[in-house]
Amino acid sequence: MVNLLSRYRLVAVILYNIANVMAVLALAMLAVSILIVACGPAAQSAQESSAPTGAPTAPADTPTPRVSLPPLSTPPPTIDFTTRAGMDILLTAEVIKYEKRQSAGGVSGQAEPELIRVRIFVAGAQEREAIIAFLDLHGVEHSISQYKDSVLYATIPASLLATLAAHPSFGEMHRTIPRYPNLSQGLNNLAAWYEAGLMPEEDTNPTYAALMIGIEGDENYDNVRQFLKDNGAVMRHEDADADARWKPVLVAFVPVRLLPALAGQTGVRDTHSVGYPVPEEQRFTKEPIPAASGPR
Repeated sequence: MVNLLSRYRLVAVILYNIANVMAVLALAMLAVSILIVACGPAAQSAQESSAPTGAPTAPADTPTPRVSLPPLSTPPPTIDFTTRAGMDILLTAEVIKYEKRQSAGGVSGQAEPELIRVRIFVAGAQEREAIIAFLDLHGVEHSISQYKDSVLYATIPASLLATLAAHPSFGEMHRTIPRYPNLSQGLNNLAAWYEAGLMPEEDTNPTYAALMIGIEGDENYDNVRQFLKDNGAVMRHEDADADARWKPVLVAFVPVRLLPALAGQTGVRDTHSVGYPVPEEQRFTKEPIPAASGPR
C-alpha cells in the first residue's frame, strides 16, 4: 500500500511539472504573436519603400469582358396594329385602304372592292334580327351559324364594313378567310398593313422576314426562287447542295413589300415566318461550293 501511494504522488508531481511547462510555452507564443502584429505594418512599409520605382506589379484579377453584339444596322420597325371598333387587323386594313382610294379618286368611277367573307358576332336574338335586316337591305349574302345563333356569316364589300360596324346592334366582326391563304396569319397582317399604306418606309428602307416557303413542283420552285432574287430577296442557301436538302421548302429573307406578290406566285402553297425583322448583319447567302479541279 505504501508503494502504491508513493507511485501516485510521483505521477502527480510529473503532471504538475508538465502543466507548468505548457503554461510557459503558451505565454511565449502569445508574446511572439504580439510582436508580429506590432512589427508587421512597419516591415511591410519598409519593403514597399525599398521597391524600385516603376517596378511591374502583378495584374489584378479582372472579370472576362462580355462579348457585345454589333448594333442593328436598321432599328427594328415598330408596327402598331391598331384596330377599329369591332374589327380585326385584316378588316381594319381593308377599311383604311378603301377610304384612301375613295379620297384619292372620288366616289364616281370607282370599282367596287372585292367581297370579303366575315364572321359577325351579336349579343342576342334582337340584335341578330336587326343585323340581318341591314344585310338584306344592302343585298348582302348571309347565313346563321348552325352551331350558335348569335353568330352570322356574310360576304360583304369593303364599302359596307365601316357602316356595318357603326350599327347599334353590331357586336364584333372577323375576316374568316385571309386575303392570302398561302401566307400565315402574321404575314397576312403585314401584307394587309403594307397594302393599306400603313408601312410607308418599306419601299425605301424595307425590313426583311426570314421565310420558309413551301413550293409544289421543281419548275415552280426554280421560278419562285428566281423571282425573289430578281426583286431584292436574299437566299439563305446559294449552293446547290444545301438548297437541294431543303426542297421543296425555299428558305429566304424576303422584304415585306414582296409578300403580296410572293403569295401570287404559282406553286406557293404555304409560307411561314421564322424571324421578323431580320437585321442586315444576319442576312447572308452561302457562297457556291467551288468546283473540283479534276479527278484525283
